[in-house]
Amino acid sequence: ALIDEFQDTDEMQWNIFHRLFGGGEHYLYLIGDPKQAIYGFRGANINVYLKARDTADTQYTMRRNFRSDAAYVGAMNHLLDWNGIFGDDAIRYVNVEAKNREVPRRVRFGDDLPDPALSLTLFDHTMLAPDPKRDTSKPVGRGDVVKTLPHVVASEIVALLERKPEIYNEKTGSWRKIHPGDLAVLVRSNKQATAIHEAIQAVDLPAVVARVGDVFQSEEAEVLSWWLAAIARPNSDLRAKRLVTSLLFQWTASDLETVDPMHWENWISLLSAWQKDFAAQGFMRTFRRLLDTVWGETPATERTISTRLLSQVGGERSLTNLYHLAELLHDAATNGRLGLEGLITWLEQQRAEEHKDNEALEMRLETDAQAVQISTMHKSKGLQYPFVWAPYLWDGNLIMPGETSMLVAPDLDCKEGTTRTLNIQLGKDSEPKASQLALAKKERISESLRLLYVTLTRAELYCKVYWGNISRNLETNAMGSVLYGASPLPADEHEARELREASANRVETAGKFIKSKKSDFWPHLNQLAQTSGDTIVAEIAQRPTNRLAPTIEQEDLDLHLAAFTRSGIDHLWAQSSYSGLTRHKLAADPLELKVVDEDTVAADYDDGSIGTSMLESLGLPEAIHTDEDTPDVPLGAMRGGAQAGEFFHKVYELIDFDLGKPERDNPETHAALMEVITKCLHSYALSEELWSDDLTAAFLETLRTPLGGPLGTLRLCDIPMNHRLDELQFDFP
Repeated sequence: ALIDEFQDTDEMQWNIFHRLFGGGEHYLYLIGDPKQAIYGFRGANINVYLKARDTADTQYTMRRNFRSDAAYVGAMNHLLDWNGIFGDDAIRYVNVEAKNREVPRRVRFGDDLPDPALSLTLFDHTMLAPDPKRDTSKPVGRGDVVKTLPHVVASEIVALLERKPEIYNEKTGSWRKIHPGDLAVLVRSNKQATAIHEAIQAVDLPAVVARVGDVFQSEEAEVLSWWLAAIARPNSDLRAKRLVTSLLFQWTASDLETVDPMHWENWISLLSAWQKDFAAQGFMRTFRRLLDTVWGETPATERTISTRLLSQVGGERSLTNLYHLAELLHDAATNGRLGLEGLITWLEQQRAEEHKDNEALEMRLETDAQAVQISTMHKSKGLQYPFVWAPYLWDGNLIMPGETSMLVAPDLDCKEGTTRTLNIQLGKDSEPKASQLALAKKERISESLRLLYVTLTRAELYCKVYWGNISRNLETNAMGSVLYGASPLPADEHEARELREASANRVETAGKFIKSKKSDFWPHLNQLAQTSGDTIVAEIAQRPTNRLAPTIEQEDLDLHLAAFTRSGIDHLWAQSSYSGLTRHKLAADPLELKVVDEDTVAADYDDGSIGTSMLESLGLPEAIHTDEDTPDVPLGAMRGGAQAGEFFHKVYELIDFDLGKPERDNPETHAALMEVITKCLHSYALSEELWSDDLTAAFLETLRTPLGGPLGTLRLCDIPMNHRLDELQFDFP
């Protein structure tokens, strides 16, 4: 057995794998990196990995980095190669070397400025707008940092693009111009991602947020619920006004006040039309018509919803969310057989619930164009980007206020730390809650340090990290532990190595240093850069410039149609519908069947219109001739075609076969069956007056007729609803 990402295991998983494959003649390979164990909130336990590692017969370590340039690998070695850097002596940073490359530094700039691989950027009052009332001797307020930092990041991205960087392509052996898709900003939270996204778009750069947030919590989900509610009650002025002022149609209060009465009547009529469409054709077709509907506050300003959304900032995001939600709603309506009211209730339930770790509900990328990638640090694991900005490594709480009452923490009786308990004591200072809380905080700090490592190692060529004199939470911060967990490195290499190997509680050391030097972080930061061999630079964050990004010329791509070279395809296979095969006399020998092209097969839909072309291709006569004495086929005069086929399918899906029992032959049964038939006739545009009576009698006859063959005297009316599988899809080879 070979188990990847094993650092994210837990005690139960390990016990299972160890029991199955951990002895005898089995080979058990565990592939994992304890430095990347960042999913404790999902139940992963790094202590289980460490225990399993100690039982291994052989351990192997990768000591070559194939992702990053030598300069960036050197910067990481200089920053992280310290004993206790991860807050746990059992997890060591591995000093690695870079892959030998034809071009050692795969980025070059159009100027002669320094080219460090890692920037440690200190933010303070310098980056804020001037304010004579501000006390610059005090730490920067968290609110000021949260508001300003996204614009600082956007300005520095613009500054980098203005240097006209180029990247070396090892596959082609040539240099290419940088594009926005080479840049990534890694954040902690959805809220931070949104702020960064808005700031980057404000400087005229395309940006996408990678799968952040539950699509049911989006504005588009709320608007779709308004739309469904409005078409459920078209005559409700309140619902109609709420919908028309939403992002779909974007009317203003002034538009509502001055709207022409006839134009408003047309709006109400449109809602009624959507209601009828939904009843006749279901959700998805009605949704498509919604997007294609031309409507505006006046006839002169009418546009489709798609055109309206795509003409504004963030429109691609909105349209992507709408399509995503439509798929989810369509699945719910189809699988749950939900009508309009049922779908409204389902959507409201989804919006009210919290969906954890459900990738099907995560917002999708709105474009695959070359755009700045914005992702959470957790989502970025396993990915890589040429240029990375990490503006929020200074942020993060250890234990959230709501966690203490229901605390999942190490079991104090388990010295290895592999067992967890749930502590529901109310008081934080009583035992064992106090001891478990201390252990939980220590584990959170260690995991924050590992998350920092994952974030920094996403970069191939360059990374910019931010740290600052902020007003709270710095003493237990992972970035603070990395930067200030030991004294500055001396110039002497032997002394520096001794200092790196010295055992120390870096978190505690950093906490004491930060408390004592809260207003002066620069000398230590600058000393770290000065001893890095020009791989690291220390900088001061400047005030945002608000300059727009330079125009980035897209390189011409010579596109070629790929050649289909696959061989060995069996062309004797074909696909047809069951009715298409049984309605006509087939050749006695199956090998005489001829190939049927897909377009011909697709035209067949249980409707008797298989077409001459398909019949000829199968070598069959166009019609089956019968004797003149053959009895008339019931409903033989009824018009065939796809609509009629769908009609019969739908009626059989909706009716309860129990209606066909002879003992239930009464006016009420006939009326119930006729009601279903009449509705379906209307839905499929078939004549209700001409066929409803004949169809009622015909359906009753089919329900009461023995099925024969191996089923003997069994009738459809003998099959209860809970024993049916309607329209079961299958392939019969």
